[in-house]
Amino acid sequence: MLRIRYVAAGAMLVASAQAFNPSSISLRMSNVEQINRKQVLQSACAIASLVTLPAVAGAAPPSINKGTGFPEGSCLEKGNPLDPDNACTPMTNGASILDKQKAVLAGKITVGANKTPILLAALEGMKLDKKGKPLKKEKIELDKDYVLRFSALYFTPLKNSMEAYCERDANGARAAGGAGFPRAKSPTLKTRQDIAVASASPLYKYVTTVDEAILKINVAAKKKDFDGITKAAKEMQDAAEGLLKIAKPPILFN
Repeated sequence: MLRIRYVAAGAMLVASAQAFNPSSISLRMSNVEQINRKQVLQSACAIASLVTLPAVAGAAPPSINKGTGFPEGSCLEKGNPLDPDNACTPMTNGASILDKQKAVLAGKITVGANKTPILLAALEGMKLDKKGKPLKKEKIELDKDYVLRFSALYFTPLKNSMEAYCERDANGARAAGGAGFPRAKSPTLKTRQDIAVASASPLYKYVTTVDEAILKINVAAKKKDFDGITKAAKEMQDAAEGLLKIAKPPILFN
């Protein structure tokens, strides 16, 4: 592959040199010969393809293990692909729409849960002065608006992603439309009769915990209760991580 790149680069330089005519340049720019870049690129690509066609034609296609979907002899068949010692770039079969949706939602849940340490660090920063020294208790002021905005921006989407995951857990492939979008609700029905509600999933208890934790955070923020926010935020993070641990969402490499 490296040889192909060198050949293509060399061919482009040769074509460019042939197309460039120094004698046609004048100080007045009167008779400038225009270089057609498209022709230069076409010439370079043509030369490169002629040189490299035999090598490509002689390459053998990869042999795929029908049982795993991985190339024969790949690192995926020798151990855990998530192990750093066996890390590689695997090739897998196309994942189902449901698996892709679950993987995306699991990523959003992970991101939302990982915002908790950021909030806790911000709370600790509110207890320090501009020089980083601890403030006296009577001078400590909690930024209520910051906490409420943070909760709305990160924790509400976290709860929504967990609820969407539960819906797919309860319904399987029926929860996804043919194009990968969630099936739209009927305009004449308040609920979809063919789709179970998210609360039907045994994972929904984690959503309930997160919902309650968000409410606690907002109430504590209005009361300017540092400890209340910290406790509720940790409960929320534990619930989000608990859902992922029990759900075991699919890991997609493609």
